Amino acid sequence: MCGLCLEGCCCDPLSLSITRMYVMDVKDLHPDPADYQIIRFTNCLQIAACMCSIVAAFVPECRDASQLLNCIAELAMRTVEGCMGAQISLEIIDSKVKYIAGGTAHPLETSVPQAQVMVERG
Repeated sequence: MCGLCLEGCCCDPLSLSITRMYVMDVKDLHPDPADYQIIRFTNCLQIAACMCSIVAAFVPECRDASQLLNCIAELAMRTVEGCMGAQISLEIIDSKVKYIAGGTAHPLETSVPQAQVMVERG
């Protein structure tokens, strides 16, 4: 539990990305090609911000530009995180609605240990 807490607090973009991939795998979904382009763009912004921060450490005149690029990269990343969270939430809600309406096995429950399923229902 401690590891999951640290992952959620310290590595939230990675945690959401992995959760999204897991839900998509369980439900046999495929992402839209635009999803990959948006994620690549965000990754490129993060790399550019990192490189600019390194340059700014040695060239004081670049510090303002570095801070601006860091802010833009962070904003883009948090926006993509929000979209990932919304996708995950909608897929889980969709699975629960189908489970309640049809009485079939909940797709997200088939690969989750029973103890976790019981917590989710509670």
